Amino acid sequence: MLVIGVGNPLMSDDGVGQRLLEALAARAAPGDSVEFLDAGTLGFMLLPHVEQCDALLALDAASVGGVPGELRVFEGAEFDEFVRQPRCSVHELGLHDLIDAARLTGALPAR
Repeated sequence: MLVIGVGNPLMSDDGVGQRLLEALAARAAPGDSVEFLDAGTLGFMLLPHVEQCDALLALDAASVGGVPGELRVFEGAEFDEFVRQPRCSVHELGLHDLIDAARLTGALPAR
């Protein structure tokens, strides 16, 4: 399993992905087959990590119309739909770009 913390801690609450990543990594049991990766503002350099994982957990701040700090979980097709929304990501490269690239290489199943 790959857990990525997405965001930019210099942009206020956009760094919540990294904070959550740190908290989860600190609680991980020795021997767990989990890779924790600070993804920052993303980039195609993450593609090999995504291609090789069996499961992906992406932690990021998002404007979803809820109250600050509200947790939302998006899985499968719902995740794909969410990350493709206009202005979903303020990062140079969005999660949807990374997922699409992994699908193009055959590492992830097509949707």
